[in-house]
Amino acid sequence: MVVYLDLIIIFDFIINFIFLCFIEKICSSNINLFRIIVASLTSVLLCIISIFDINFFYVLRIIGGLIISFIGFTSFSKYNKAIKMCLFYVMNFSFVGVLNSFNVKNIYLLIISLIVILVMVLTENLKKYDIFIKRNKYNISVFLDNKEYKLESYLDTGNFSNYNGTPIIFVNKKYKVIMNINTKEMIGISVKTVNDNTIEYGIKPDKVLINQGKNKIIIKDVYILFTNVNIEYDCLLSPLLFL
Repeated sequence: MVVYLDLIIIFDFIINFIFLCFIEKICSSNINLFRIIVASLTSVLLCIISIFDINFFYVLRIIGGLIISFIGFTSFSKYNKAIKMCLFYVMNFSFVGVLNSFNVKNIYLLIISLIVILVMVLTENLKKYDIFIKRNKYNISVFLDNKEYKLESYLDTGNFSNYNGTPIIFVNKKYKVIMNINTKEMIGISVKTVNDNTIEYGIKPDKVLINQGKNKIIIKDVYILFTNVNIEYDCLLSPLLFL
């Protein structure tokens, strides 16, 4: 069997580069091209060594992905990096499995196999994301001055904003008009953002009813702040409402 070392180097670099970039993208991480290039070059070096040393080949199958992932992925937590490493192994084993199953030897079939694996991983990731979004959707009712306003809401798991220990619901500004809120009745509340503290204005409703499947949660101690909600829902809920 003839082994074309130059082709092995090129394809190994390209495939690992694509996998690393793809995983960073679907994990919403910043792509560090320098780290990814270094990781891809490292994979090429490991691959070349394994060709001439069969013992190193078996070791590479176990720890090679860990080394490449550790170099290539940027992460703020060990958990996040562990997820990326597992995903990298899954993609590589799936890719090799497709090549072996269909006895792929043609470069065009190789490219098609690569595309199939990327589409499979992307589809699975989007499906999990869609499930996560649906689980965090709630229909709520805001009661104010003997009137009920029904809103579609989304549970923002990172929103722990509160005012003197009272949870805050961020509602789209358009509801300030819909609810006929008198500006003089609004109160200013300091809200901590990513960059700074800002003052947002809102009210304290009579109560808020959260529909959680068959269960209904009534919240009386809550503030509503009218702000720009940059999602498709009317408002953002806080996890504090469910504690």
